[in-house]
Amino acid sequence: AISGLTTSTAYKIYFVAKDAANNVQTSVQSIAVTTTAAAPDVTAPTTTAAPSVSGTSTTDTALSVTINEAGTGYYLVQPAAAAAPTVAQVQAGTAFAITANTAATQAISGLTASTAYKIYFVAKDAAGNVQAAVQSVAVTTAAPVVDVTAPTTTGGPGVLSTTDTATTLSVTINEAGTGYYLVKAAAAAAPTVAEVQAGTSFAMTANTAATPAISGLKALTAYKIYFVAKDAAGNVQATVQTVRVTTSPDLTPPTTTDGPRVSIPAGIDALLSATINEDGTGYYLVKAAAAAAPTVAEVQAGSSFEMFANEVSVIPLPGLTASTAYKVYFVAKNTAGNVQATVQSVAFTTMALDLTPPITTVAPSASGTTDTATTVSVTINKDGYGYYLLQAADAPAPSVAAVMSGGSLHGEFSLNANVSTSKYISGLTPSTAYKFYFVARDFVGNQQATVSAGLAITTMADTTPNAFDIANLTNQALSTVVTTNAMTVASISVAVTASTTAGTLVKNGVDTGLASTSVVAGDTVAVKLTTSGAFNTAINGTLTIGTGATNSDSFSVTTLAIDTIPDAFAFTDVTGQSVSTLVESNAITVAGINAAAAISVTGGEYSINGGAFTNAAGTVNNGQTVKVRHTTRASNGTATNTVLTIGGVTDTFTSTTVGSLPAGYISQGGLTWMPNNIGPFSSFLGAGSTDWNTANTYCNTTTINGETGWRLPTQTELMILYDSGLLAGQGWSVSNTWTSTPDYVPGRYGSIVLGWGTTDWIAAGYTIFVTCVR
Repeated sequence: AISGLTTSTAYKIYFVAKDAANNVQTSVQSIAVTTTAAAPDVTAPTTTAAPSVSGTSTTDTALSVTINEAGTGYYLVQPAAAAAPTVAQVQAGTAFAITANTAATQAISGLTASTAYKIYFVAKDAAGNVQAAVQSVAVTTAAPVVDVTAPTTTGGPGVLSTTDTATTLSVTINEAGTGYYLVKAAAAAAPTVAEVQAGTSFAMTANTAATPAISGLKALTAYKIYFVAKDAAGNVQATVQTVRVTTSPDLTPPTTTDGPRVSIPAGIDALLSATINEDGTGYYLVKAAAAAAPTVAEVQAGSSFEMFANEVSVIPLPGLTASTAYKVYFVAKNTAGNVQATVQSVAFTTMALDLTPPITTVAPSASGTTDTATTVSVTINKDGYGYYLLQAADAPAPSVAAVMSGGSLHGEFSLNANVSTSKYISGLTPSTAYKFYFVARDFVGNQQATVSAGLAITTMADTTPNAFDIANLTNQALSTVVTTNAMTVASISVAVTASTTAGTLVKNGVDTGLASTSVVAGDTVAVKLTTSGAFNTAINGTLTIGTGATNSDSFSVTTLAIDTIPDAFAFTDVTGQSVSTLVESNAITVAGINAAAAISVTGGEYSINGGAFTNAAGTVNNGQTVKVRHTTRASNGTATNTVLTIGGVTDTFTSTTVGSLPAGYISQGGLTWMPNNIGPFSSFLGAGSTDWNTANTYCNTTTINGETGWRLPTQTELMILYDSGLLAGQGWSVSNTWTSTPDYVPGRYGSIVLGWGTTDWIAAGYTIFVTCVR
């Protein structure tokens, strides 16, 4: 058998034979053969070692899995409680190569501490066959290790390379974190941990010396450097550590970082400027250019001035002569007394003495003149100052001294040579003629001998009034003449026009009848107009006076909003009404509306101002009276309601017919007995003396509607009858009705006990009502 061939490949197999005597065939024989094509792989790989995890920490774990053929593994990490993913979802996760029958290990990071996860796995072979079922392994990350220990200082603190102004701190801690230092004078009180942390911070690497540079120290000075460290978890050392250091003496003189240089702004004046790198003293000596150069000591014996580190110092050089060559010599000393070893110098020549006053090359001219200001432009032939005086046009021309000493409209300004310079002058009076006078002087002090010809300037009229406000009017009656607040015209110098876009003008309290009129300062102006005939409607207008940004104000006059909701109203309910009877309510007065309001009624009719009753919807006006009516019910003790609505506000008028006894009581049927047989609904008890016994006996012995067992009511029953509207002759007081309380005195015709306990006596012949109950 021959194996190890490649599928779908043509071969030739060559053959030769040898016998036992070693005789070999002399010819090679061959046969052609082609291997067959391999059967397609349609079987998914098999997981021979299930997914497992190892080395799990707070944020990491390692997945291990083995399959039976080379291919690709896929995994997806999800919270343990999440729904299991599909094969496709796992394949969309993270892929890694797998060798046949060899455990593949995949590191997984980025997990959360103390968290339960499931890692889902599926494999695919080289032929693309994917496992049909997702496999999983559960894993829970470790709880985080809480760092509560402050770092330890394992080296230092110490200092390195100390100079007169600087040193280097060296310190080491056992973990990465942040170091803090604070430098204080050696004799100063030791700081707290918090105070050191408020100092300077620097990063520190575990077990590696940190060496922050410290500068800005003073020479030959004792310091203490205080140190404290904090790790990445925020744990701060509880104790401040310190190292003492004393700077070396300052033996280095200052360095001139700029200059010396001399500038000559004008004439014989000169300015020396120089800069050194530390605080100290500058010295200078001015000598004729041809004179021998001085020594350092000779310069120090000259003039001195204070200097600050890296700040330019500028010193005037007085006492110079015009058109003369000089050298200024300079040397500096620091605060430690170190003096520069070399004198520095700069040569300069003063300008020739200038004795010529400036010339006005372009005479003063005015532009942009308003009612209170103007701008004057002038040009002179050299740098200098201009002085001006503005006075009334008819005033005498001033002298040079008067222009320079000034008046109320006097001033000065700088001018550059041959450049037109403008000066804005304010505070002028409107509609006024002025003359502008000018004198120039250069920086050396040469002054023009004559005043310029007066420049005529006339300010414009002031037609811009002070700002004013016309107040808006609201809630105004319809079609009514109203007048706005009056404003006083101010700050104009001439008559101007006042106009309104709505209504007419009221000037000084008098209606002009005009929409436009002339006004002067001090006049009062208001607007008069007729309001709209519609509710909640504005008439807008603008009052304009003169010109300018403050010369107008808009206003509006708005009518009141329509109000058809009246004040609350109330009808007085009535009781004890006869059945099937027309009853009218009391009249109510409509109030609180400013327009006709809708009126409607249900369950009855209404009448306005005593007019005909109607049940049709309509309107009612403020101040009118309204009453309602309806027909009472045909049964006793029944209410009839009529609801009147005006502008959405309602009230109900209720009438109640004579009622029925409450449950448990039976009346005699509505008959009324009177001792003297008076009235249409009376029963005869007998003429003459009728007393309580007679009345009681009558009730006990009578038969009413076929019923017997009648009696006089008790006081409580009597009050119930009265409250229910069932007493015969209801117009009488309850106190005129018999009760079963025997308050009988011989010789009297009857006695009456009131419901509230008061006793009253009825004389002979007085009508007594008798009601029987059972």
